[in-house]
Amino acid sequence: MILFWEDRMAERWELVPHQGLRSGDVEVLLRTGRDRLRAALAGRFGAPDENRPYEDQFSNEHTTLFLRYDDGLLTSILFIAGSLQYDGIELYDTTFGTLEPALTARGFELREPVEFTDGMDVPGLGVNIATREDVGSDGDEIEWVALGV
Repeated sequence: MILFWEDRMAERWELVPHQGLRSGDVEVLLRTGRDRLRAALAGRFGAPDENRPYEDQFSNEHTTLFLRYDDGLLTSILFIAGSLQYDGIELYDTTFGTLEPALTARGFELREPVEFTDGMDVPGLGVNIATREDVGSDGDEIEWVALGV
């Protein structure tokens, strides 16, 4: 049990508002070069699962990240599996019914999306958060937490 907990703790990601994600010494920051990100993520994920001209998907047993690039620079991040937190608030591995009051209690406003077509924007954090229901499935669980430039 302790090994599982320690392993899970190693895969906890932290939101860096308006900039990207961090887990330990690994950072996934917007406007970073693709080659640099691939090198930084290789120790955690190996090679990308999906290798398209402008997109990479990285996944392991705990986390899945979907990254989009323009001219070789990271322009959007979709966190689509794992634990993503900001200041003690779990952003991904939760439900919107739990997340919304936690965010509003901290003074964050939720708005209709601007860049993404689904979910809610949290301008104070620079993210879009969509539930499974938002994207056409069933449930209040979070489908993605997305950042973009």
